[in-house]
Amino acid sequence: MLHDCRSLLQWHDMCSSSDNLGLGPSLSEDLISSSAWFNTNQFMLDLIFFHRMRRYPCLTNHSSRASAIYVPFFAGLDTGRYLFDSPNASSSARDALALDLADWLVARPEWAAMGGRDHFLVCGRITWDFRRKAADVAGWGSALFGLPAVKNMTRLLIERDTADDDEFGVPYPTYFHPSRDEEVFEWQGKLRVMGGHNCTRSRPPGDSFTRRSVFDSMLAGCIPVFFYTETAYAQYNWHLPGNHTSYSVFIPEAEVIEGKVDLEERLSGIGMEAVEAMREELIRMVPRLVYADPRGRLEAMEDAFDVAVKGVIERVEMLRREREETNA
Repeated sequence: MLHDCRSLLQWHDMCSSSDNLGLGPSLSEDLISSSAWFNTNQFMLDLIFFHRMRRYPCLTNHSSRASAIYVPFFAGLDTGRYLFDSPNASSSARDALALDLADWLVARPEWAAMGGRDHFLVCGRITWDFRRKAADVAGWGSALFGLPAVKNMTRLLIERDTADDDEFGVPYPTYFHPSRDEEVFEWQGKLRVMGGHNCTRSRPPGDSFTRRSVFDSMLAGCIPVFFYTETAYAQYNWHLPGNHTSYSVFIPEAEVIEGKVDLEERLSGIGMEAVEAMREELIRMVPRLVYADPRGRLEAMEDAFDVAVKGVIERVEMLRREREETNA
């Protein structure tokens, strides 16, 4: 797929997006003082995660020793080739690699240990791009998530189905990919210096609940204003604080539509002390919202990749314990 990168997405050249291990072209240092900023495509998480995983310090070639098994399939890039050509692309073409993957996985010896419950897959698009009913030949996306083998795996997506307990939301890739702790500290310092220029950012949904701009704005220190729990609170449980009011404002959409809340009045009523506390929490959150450059290493903090892998391992350990207790 990467060799034929021009076919990955209609109307956009994805070849440059695969530069720098999926981070995209470097942004000019005339515009930004750090080399940690890249023109990253929001749908390149498959590739970014793959290159981070290749350099993960705790890899093993022995599945019996593995806490979890990563499946290096670029599901988002595969599906993206056909999303905007669904009427012309046959369902067999759209599902070909997914079907091959499922057949290959179930034939592997390591699959038998837990029937795939110890496997995980990263899909760099939203869940609805993988949920076409197999019989709906003209429908949107692929039928990947309908395959029995894939249903058994833990799935990481930039936007999950909040009703599916096997799916977990992970941050969209932003433009910031630090390779050293100092680059994170430098950005956090800039945000603190800009503390007097407070901003809030309303996050209404579009054709899906969330957007990459949710993470771009939080990375910029803007306090997000959410109207649906599905936009963030029910999406990114591993990466965002459980105390939602510590970094964001929630106003139910129904109250806005019914005229029960005046947005300007509601936001202007938040005291400066509360605003400063939320901004400080956002600044502390920065490492967990970004994917570090695979060629570097953060020593004093966990980035979005580290948090996701830790979450997967803990989940698989829980599933393994439940399986052992059931079979005891």
